[in-house]
Amino acid sequence: MYVTNIWYRDGDVELSGIHVTGDRTLRGLPAVVIFHDARGPALSPRLHIERMVRAGFGVLVADMFGVVNKPSSLEQGIEAVGAIVSDKALWRRRALAALDAARSLPGIDAECMSAVGYCFGGATALELALAGTPLRAFVSIHGGLDRLSLESAENVKAPVLVCTGANDPLIPPEQIASFQRAFREKDVMDWQVLTLGRAKHSFTYPDAPNSDATGYHVLADRRALRATLSLLVESRGRA
Repeated sequence: MYVTNIWYRDGDVELSGIHVTGDRTLRGLPAVVIFHDARGPALSPRLHIERMVRAGFGVLVADMFGVVNKPSSLEQGIEAVGAIVSDKALWRRRALAALDAARSLPGIDAECMSAVGYCFGGATALELALAGTPLRAFVSIHGGLDRLSLESAENVKAPVLVCTGANDPLIPPEQIASFQRAFREKDVMDWQVLTLGRAKHSFTYPDAPNSDATGYHVLADRRALRATLSLLVESRGRA
């Protein structure tokens, strides 16, 4: 993989993303913008990024925090996430800045982009969908569902995939039920929820602490990745 740091802006805020490709000479690559969790931008989960690149996608790992505000601990990251999700205009604008940055990357097909997110990033991908952002697909993996603009579900115009752990106390059944109810009531055309048995929060991270709330789950990781790649490849061919 070829990995390059890129810098872009949201107004006065400088951001630093990570551009990943499999071949620097290719042109017209479909793009995946990955939105990170509370720890900030990183090549994580690495297996997912590697498989996306191998499948022929150019990847940009977005920066939702900013160079100056990069958290030095998980606790600071959680505080930064709280500040962003409490301001919907900021949340959406920061995510849209990443999409604009991806469109400007060499070799990227600006008309063929999807959003994939993990934890906080999963909620970010869904919030973009709810805002009616014109992308090919939106994927949330162990992403929160409680701070979303579900009343705007009629704006969703592209396929949505939610992968969640059946044993995740941070995304309880009531949140999943509310999400599904909103999408049913607004008659969203193309969406799916994949609930993965015995999986807890952060199930795609091999280094996740093994606690009552979090932990790596190899089968859930593989199945979420397979479902994500399937949707991305399918959406790549959709005009």
